[in-house]
Amino acid sequence: MERVKIDAGLLERLKDLTRAVELVDDDGFVVAVVQPKVDPARLGPELSPEEIERRCQPGRKTYTTEEVLAMLRKLP
Repeated sequence: MERVKIDAGLLERLKDLTRAVELVDDDGFVVAVVQPKVDPARLGPELSPEEIERRCQPGRKTYTTEEVLAMLRKLP
């Protein structure tokens, strides 16, 4: 894979990407699609063993995969 060094201005605009973005020229022609590299540290803290235990307590509402998929399908 070839590498292209970007200037500080573009780096500043791209540094907080959370999803793919199209880079276009002045005519709106797509030059490239940039997919951000996921940094696990940006995903937030991992759950502590105590939090995992709390979430697994009896009586706590859980959802099946099909229920989660059905909820996601209803999202706009």
